[in-house]
Amino acid sequence: MADVAPPPPPYVPPAKRPRPLEPEKSPSDKNSYRLLVFPSGFEALLVSSADVKKSRAACAVAVGAGSFNDPPKCQGLAHFLEHMLFMGSEKYPGEDEMESFLSKNGGSSNAFTDCTHTCYYFEVDKAGLHTGLDMLAQFFVAPLLKTNSAERELQAIESEFRLTQNSDDSRLEALLGSFAKPGHPFRKFGWGNLQSLQEEPKRRKVDVYGELLRFFALHYQASALRLCVFGVESLDSLESAVRRSFAELEAATVPRQPKEDPPFEDTLLPALLRVRPVQDLQKLSLSWQLPRSQHLYLTSPLCYLGHLVGHEGAGSLQSFLKAEGLATEVEAGVGEDDFANNYLCTIFNIEITLTQKGLTVWPEVAHCGFLYLSMLKTQGPQQWVFEELRRAQDMSWRFLEETDPVEHVQKLACQMLPDLGRAPEHILKGDWMLSRWDPEAISQFLGRLAPEKCLLALVSSSFGQAQSSKAEGEEGEEEELRETDPELDTVKDPCFDLEAAGPPQRAAYFGTEYWRAEKEEVLTLLERWQGTCSGLAADAAAYLRLPDRNPFFAENFGLKDPSGASKPPSLEEWLPQGSSAPPGFPAPVPRPAALAAAVPAWHLQETVLRLPRSEVWVKLSASSTQSCEASALMAWLARVITDSLNETVYLAEQASLELRVQEEFYGLDLRIGGFHDKLPQLLAHGLQAVRSCAETLRGGAKEFERRALAQKEELLRGWRNEYMKPEDHCADLRRALVMPHKFLSLSRAEALQDVTLAQLADFAEAQVPALELEALCQGNCTAEEARGLVDSLPALLGRDTSTPSASSAHAAHPAVKVVEIPSGQPVVWVQDSLDPGNRNVALEMYWQLGLSQDEAKDTAQVELLSELLSEPLFDQLRTKQQLGYVVSCGSRWTHRVQGFSVWIQSCKFPPAELCKRVDAFLETFQRMLAEMSDEDFRRQKEALAAAKLEPERSLQGMQQAAWAELQERSHCFDRHWQEALVLYRLPKASAAELLTRLLDASRRLVITAAVGGRAKCCSGAAAAAAELQELYPTSRLVSSRDDFLRTVGVIDT
Repeated sequence: MADVAPPPPPYVPPAKRPRPLEPEKSPSDKNSYRLLVFPSGFEALLVSSADVKKSRAACAVAVGAGSFNDPPKCQGLAHFLEHMLFMGSEKYPGEDEMESFLSKNGGSSNAFTDCTHTCYYFEVDKAGLHTGLDMLAQFFVAPLLKTNSAERELQAIESEFRLTQNSDDSRLEALLGSFAKPGHPFRKFGWGNLQSLQEEPKRRKVDVYGELLRFFALHYQASALRLCVFGVESLDSLESAVRRSFAELEAATVPRQPKEDPPFEDTLLPALLRVRPVQDLQKLSLSWQLPRSQHLYLTSPLCYLGHLVGHEGAGSLQSFLKAEGLATEVEAGVGEDDFANNYLCTIFNIEITLTQKGLTVWPEVAHCGFLYLSMLKTQGPQQWVFEELRRAQDMSWRFLEETDPVEHVQKLACQMLPDLGRAPEHILKGDWMLSRWDPEAISQFLGRLAPEKCLLALVSSSFGQAQSSKAEGEEGEEEELRETDPELDTVKDPCFDLEAAGPPQRAAYFGTEYWRAEKEEVLTLLERWQGTCSGLAADAAAYLRLPDRNPFFAENFGLKDPSGASKPPSLEEWLPQGSSAPPGFPAPVPRPAALAAAVPAWHLQETVLRLPRSEVWVKLSASSTQSCEASALMAWLARVITDSLNETVYLAEQASLELRVQEEFYGLDLRIGGFHDKLPQLLAHGLQAVRSCAETLRGGAKEFERRALAQKEELLRGWRNEYMKPEDHCADLRRALVMPHKFLSLSRAEALQDVTLAQLADFAEAQVPALELEALCQGNCTAEEARGLVDSLPALLGRDTSTPSASSAHAAHPAVKVVEIPSGQPVVWVQDSLDPGNRNVALEMYWQLGLSQDEAKDTAQVELLSELLSEPLFDQLRTKQQLGYVVSCGSRWTHRVQGFSVWIQSCKFPPAELCKRVDAFLETFQRMLAEMSDEDFRRQKEALAAAKLEPERSLQGMQQAAWAELQERSHCFDRHWQEALVLYRLPKASAAELLTRLLDASRRLVITAAVGGRAKCCSGAAAAAAELQELYPTSRLVSSRDDFLRTVGVIDT
């Protein structure tokens, strides 16, 4: 088994030097690039970083074949092959060999299958890159494709499908694809499951394994593969490793992808589908099939159209619909996935999130969308709009921030695929290359966006909410509808009689229920949309217009003089007295320092990334938000303030600025960021909106009232939908038990249900004047500039600035407490999922380890155990025992209280059995840990330490890390350095001791679970809880959170 990277052989330069891509990289990109083109047709892009402080390396291979290439008799085969390639190769035959090696070297791997391509990727400590690269190469050189692994991986695909099956987005995509003409790739079921890969092929006497081998031989040849590798080493060293590992790829002819082919017959359109969702949804989708457009990246006509149709500023479709209280969001354009944008066609979509009022007039809402398109046709293509888009892209490209290596290589490998039509010199810059104004192309595409060519889908819970996940042709109990919100009984589609319509049709595999409108109804609607405007449509026609010019584009990109910036301590100054660091241990980076200003504030002039951006985040701490009703009101207030800023914020976002108002446990956060010279203007907009919110709520403006009530409706819908996913439901149960100030989403929905706008105004009037401020400024700003911004905060909030405020290190906020879980009495809380049709069981086992006395040591210890456990836990419980598709573990840090969790999602086993398997695994792992070699332990802990010392790649990442410290009223800005130093010193006995605590009878354990209504492994929450109590006789079952909290102690953090 490969555990360490072999030394690379001497580098031999090729006869012809590959073309460097240096001229096409961003001016802020410090990496070096080289493109290799092999005689076999295989291509590799090398990315070299000279920053020795970086520890992470990554690699990705994209294959130009995906689910569109599935044979009709084995749908999901591309996805099945993706799973099977991880099961070993001739050179590395162990099923778990690659993942074990990566885990021991601080890394991991994964893959995804899309419609037109498949991508395999990994990340690893830089010392393990060459071995990982060789292991990945063997996927394509000599995979074993073991038959004895096939059944297990089919079960894994089935579990993965069960996780996706109740996703309304996936269900709608598959439903639209089912209307494609016969034989078109859109009709294929790319996810795959047991039905498509086992039951149906068996019935048709199809040899699935033989089809798998043929698929690999046909589609996985050298010319279909594109590699991107990132390493902290020279380009020559990377090239040597790539040539050594991929030299065995053989040249072969790969079948050309089909030519451009629109999916829908002209006779189908226009069409209207009414779709019954799983969640509580009200959405109107307008879709058009257009010619292929991937290769038009220099002109991007659909980017232009998506920008205008999805605009959120004054005169936009969204602005009009929001003002009328008919919608809360409009999104438009071509999706980023390759279902919507591929070598066959392009799907342009307008998706409108309707309010209940909007649902009752949805034909008029659709008419408004068509009127906006008509206005664009009348106005014609506008070059100034294109120039603004180009200016925004140029700024983004010029000051491009580095991304995580594994994300970087995935994106570049996929962009190298020939079907995208990218020129080699444009691989890096292709997404930022609006360089040619082509009004003719815009007009041609816009001309196709006509009502008579539209495929409409109205997705509404007024048709009922689907309970069953049974698909067409699948045996089982009959469908029953979920109970819906009683308010929806009076909110109906005005053109549809549910009772008279009869039973819905059911789509294959996903089981999506829908009604297809008769042609007569569609033509009647079309005549209305093409006729004279009246009523709402007339109002829309008078309002809709092109957007205003954007005032937020930055003019000043100068970098501030770094001579006055704070200097980081040397390593010797930073180390505690009498201690030492291992060789090569880096000194900490500069840290924020307290700023003498009108309110508590912290500042750092950033001198490493050297970009003209800054982040200014302001904590607005309320005196009391710890009741459920206050928490719900604060969430609604945050949405109302955000919505009142929407038209301004949207323009700012187009100019690479950001403004967010979000609810926190202490009140609100106001976060702004972007190019520094426009931040004072944006900060003023944000704080003035907070200051005036109570007055605006009392102002009585009908438009504002409609928008505020629409935000409440959307907030309530979101809270009620949260528990449709058992994993989210389960996690929320654990948080509610451990944190008294955390309220269940359904409890917040209940508390907010009957609250009026007047009550929200009362709340804002009481809270806003009492908000306490604290700020963090980092980036391209000096201490004096930061002080000026911070000193302006009280006045912007309307505070009296004549009297100096009392000095304090932090803004006050409510005390934070954490429940102390009883020792030796596992706390069990199991609930039925809100989606009775869900077949999954989600489980979390949480061990509370207590308030940290030495935070660096305790955190390092828990995270190291998590790293040691993660890969064998997944291998044993997911891969070998097939408990479910999701099996993972990790540390939990809850307001300075340490914890550890294991998460499992299964459609096969009840919670008690899952817990039993976890306990058995932990006991087995005790022996594994005892037998682990000192070298393996050293390598794994040093890889974790190196990951902690990895430099932040973005200013926002730096800001988020520092803000987390201030949220907890801590100043440990060098936390990762402290933890890394501890890791180097941790003995194996410390991990063994912590593992013993997880199994000890006195452990403080919380078990939460959410049980799907059709989970065959379990007959409901009550039965599951009883089984858990039988497994843990001393356990305590929770039926009421309030009763539980009254009987336990708390830890004051």
